[in-house]
Amino acid sequence: MGEGRVLLEPPADWSPAWLTSEVSRQIISALGKENVRFVGGAVRDSLLGQTACDIDMATIHSPEKVCELLREKGIKAIGTGMQHGTVTAVWKGHSCEITTLRRDMETDGRHAKVAFTDDWQEDAKRRDFTINALYATADRQIFDPFDGLEDLKHNRVRFIGDAETRIREDALRIYRFFRFSARFGTQLDAEGLAACRARSADVSGLSRERVRDELLKLLSVSDPRPYVKQMAAIGILPTIEGSLPSLVCFNGHVAKELNVGGKTRSVTKLSALYADCSVDAIAHYFRLSNKQGDFMRSVRAVLQVLTEKAPIGYLLYRYGTPALREALAVYSGDNRSILVEEAGNWDHPGFPVSGKDLLARGFVSGEALGKALEVLEQRWIDSGFKLSRKELLQDMPLPPP
Repeated sequence: MGEGRVLLEPPADWSPAWLTSEVSRQIISALGKENVRFVGGAVRDSLLGQTACDIDMATIHSPEKVCELLREKGIKAIGTGMQHGTVTAVWKGHSCEITTLRRDMETDGRHAKVAFTDDWQEDAKRRDFTINALYATADRQIFDPFDGLEDLKHNRVRFIGDAETRIREDALRIYRFFRFSARFGTQLDAEGLAACRARSADVSGLSRERVRDELLKLLSVSDPRPYVKQMAAIGILPTIEGSLPSLVCFNGHVAKELNVGGKTRSVTKLSALYADCSVDAIAHYFRLSNKQGDFMRSVRAVLQVLTEKAPIGYLLYRYGTPALREALAVYSGDNRSILVEEAGNWDHPGFPVSGKDLLARGFVSGEALGKALEVLEQRWIDSGFKLSRKELLQDMPLPPP
């Protein structure tokens, strides 16, 4: 088995919880500690002192052998991606993905045909960035074939080997380069940026869902402006219904956010980036969920009326506390602190009149009933939510003849 560089000792105080968790111990016992290593984001993030979410492992065993060995130890084995070498191990409600070491045989920029191997170096060579090719053994040693530790130390995000070759293998790596640079870097690696520029046309073959996921992750960092600017410069930000991204609006949004110490969600930053587009157009292009689209729509509505000093109760009732808080994250009005406090303390009231009340007073189901309810609800809102059910029904509009 190829090793490349020797195994390195990590910092003395490095002891992530996942390394010695019960599920990890069971898997290592089943597969043999010399045959399995932790890999990728969990190793990288924990070396930076960050909490690791997804725990992945790599092994020299074939996926069929992994399933066999796990089941012999009473561990549930699910063949979630057997053709790609991935098995999910489940133990007492905890899960971990285990993937057989691989090497690429053929790629088309989106998909790769792989062959299984027992060579750790070969497996590392097919990964994208040096900081993502870090492996940890059960004995707390780090396998670092491409100086990923040094890159982590110096806030560098570099492609493994030739950058253009890595991108030809998978065009999504262009977006990942910017996303990982925004999270772990201080500036863009010159060779990587040049390769992304040279291969920028490759992104046309990517699905909108994959682009969306990478873009939303990038926008979650505190200040994505330098990276978004470069993405626009090399032409990899989508055009939606003929509208280019609005860097002026986007930069202004992030600047306001940083100025007031707020933080907005990625979908809100995406809305600012495409400020010239309707929410429907953005949601359709990026295949946003209904929940994401509705939230984007509510935040835009609140941002519009905040400048008109709409009553806080109206905003909270119509658009909800989350949307108002999101808008306040980029609002710098003199009354901001008061609005933030009110939003935190507000108890959402329930409209005291229902359709049944109007049906009992002569209305029939239909458009007229709905409009009458809207009139009563607006009257109740205008009263500061103080009018009672009895008071509202006393002034109820007459049913149509």
